Amino acid sequence: GINAEYGGATQHETNPILSQMPRRRKRSPSRLTLVVMLQSLAGIEVMIELRNGTQLKGIIEYVDRGMNVHMLDLEVRTPQHKDTEQHVTRFQNLFISGRNIKYVQIPEKVDVGKTLDKYLEVSDKRGKMYQRSIRKAPVKERAIKNE
Repeated sequence: GINAEYGGATQHETNPILSQMPRRRKRSPSRLTLVVMLQSLAGIEVMIELRNGTQLKGIIEYVDRGMNVHMLDLEVRTPQHKDTEQHVTRFQNLFISGRNIKYVQIPEKVDVGKTLDKYLEVSDKRGKMYQRSIRKAPVKERAIKNE
């Protein structure tokens, strides 16, 4: 932290031993992760294969930070084994745990770069609007107190 004894400098900057050690940075979510890419595909039909071989083809509704996927209007194909046939089942909606996803197949017609850029642009605007609303609140309170 900041120490008044050292003229406002941090102990990390003034202590010769601490100054040689790497500083820990606050963790901020990266903008270019697989989760963000999947989040940008909301509203697009994709095929997801699970670790057990089950294939899910449907529309991504929502993807959370844990890469858990909520899908709509999907067709589920179970893997075919020696003595069983492949079963196809339809679901209106389904939740898929991110840890069970083996891969996601994105249709060729989807330009992933443009889709990701558009998603990040909208995401940035939401973040700036949120930050503005936080900054404005204290200013309004001060104005009321001064009157």
